[in-house]
Order: sequence, then C-alpha cells, then structure tokens
Amino acid sequence: MNTKIFESLKFIFYSKENYVCKEEGIFIGTTLNFNSPFFLNFDNKNNYNIAIAAPTGYGKTFLAKSIAYRAVLNGIKVRVIDWNNEYSETLAKTTNLKDFDEEQRIKIAKKEIQKIRREISKQKLRNFSEFIIIEEAWKVGKEVEELAREARKKGYGIVAISQLSKDFEGIIENCATKIFFKNRGICEVDGVIVKVVGVDFNSFLNVCDKMQISKSKFVEILRKYYEQPQEVLSRIQGNEIQLEELCKILLEKIGVDKTILLLREIGFKDLEISEAFSRVFS
Repeated sequence: MNTKIFESLKFIFYSKENYVCKEEGIFIGTTLNFNSPFFLNFDNKNNYNIAIAAPTGYGKTFLAKSIAYRAVLNGIKVRVIDWNNEYSETLAKTTNLKDFDEEQRIKIAKKEIQKIRREISKQKLRNFSEFIIIEEAWKVGKEVEELAREARKKGYGIVAISQLSKDFEGIIENCATKIFFKNRGICEVDGVIVKVVGVDFNSFLNVCDKMQISKSKFVEILRKYYEQPQEVLSRIQGNEIQLEELCKILLEKIGVDKTILLLREIGFKDLEISEAFSRVFS
C-alpha cells in the first residue's frame, strides 16, 4: 500500500485536530520537512496490511490507537488483540488480555487470531472495510503471518505491532505499509519522515462523561444525523465543553431541526436546549 502526501493544503480541509479525511485516507501526522498532512491511502489497493515497529515509549501504540479511532469514525470496523487494555477509548472491539498471565494471554490471542482467520477465509473478496490490530505481534508470529496472508486475499487489513522489526520479519513481508519509528513521535513511512499527530482522547472522553453517554453511543447518534461525525468531533477541543458550544457546532453542520432531535436523543431536556439556543442566538 502506497501512501499519499499532499504538499498543498488548498485541496483539502485540514487542521491538526481533524480526525480523518475520508476522501484521502487516514490521517496520521505531518511531514517533517514541509509540515504537510500525511495520509495512509487505501484507494485501489489490494494490500491493506500495516507493520509498526518501535522501541518502548516511542509512540507505536499511540499511533495505532489513533488509526483505530479515525478508522472507526470513517466507517471502518476495527478489532484489537489488546494485551494491556489500552484501546477501550478507541471505539474498537477489543479482546482484553490484561488480566491473564503470559501463557494464558498467548493461548487466548492465538485462538482469537485463528478464529478471525477462519472467519475471513469464508468471505468473498470485498472493498476494504475492516482492520485487525495486533499488539505484541511477535509473540503470536505464526498465527499473525497466516492472518496477514488471508487478509490480503479478502480485502481486510491487519496492523501488526512490535518493538523490533526483526522480531516479526515474516509478518512484515506481508505488509505493504511499513512504519518504523526513528524517535519519540517521529516515524518513517515508506521513505517519508512523519511527525505523528494523535487523537486528543481526554477531550473526547470528557464530552461523553458530561453527557453521561457511552463513547460508542455518542458517535452512533452523531452518525445518524450527520454522515461525517469526525467533522463535529474535530471541533471539540480542550477538556471542557458546554452545551452552548456544542449547539453552535451542530447548528453549523446539521441545522436547527436535526440539532434539537440529536440533543434530545443524547439526553438533554427541552428546557436545557431552549436556554442554550437563547444564548447562542442572543
């Protein structure tokens, strides 16, 4: 899978807070030399597999979580073999292995990967619509390598993550996109040096907490009224969000009637909505 660099910002709507640009691929950061947005592009490809290698603390899991979150917002299904329960805020479906000892973890991970491979093998070739993210891929190398080969045949993508590239060379051979970290937050993607721009998960979680609604439900409701929920979420910044601010964002994107219906479905009362509208239009 090749990547695509856009050196001119006039062709796309872009900011560092944007979660995804549907037309161009999944945004992961900016080029170090030109500070231009950099996307993983999936147009007309038949290999969506990604390998990520980096020492501890360089940001490989942070990047993978951001890819997962942006992919989910873009309508791509994501499943994760999650060794340390690090993906709960990404909206992905996770197999949490944190509470098991190492031997059990490996056994469960192998079983789950084999199950996914069998599931994929029964599918017909289709357009790309699902990622399977596997942390500590080297620990279950044989199973991941077999899954990667099957994924290539059927239009699925895996994201295999490990500390050293030599730990999972067989897997890397089946990945069209190879991401190697050079330093903390700095990686090389197909020969291009990229500064990773991750998702502000704290802001998103804070919004959900204030609304007393689950993360997945919040996105589900947004998608019901607006096809590109990432454009709304990308406007939510910082650690606080007031109903008035949310109203302004929603009114701009979906208009008065849909904003009222959405806010009601989220759980706000008509009096709260009316007061917020009064402040917005005053």
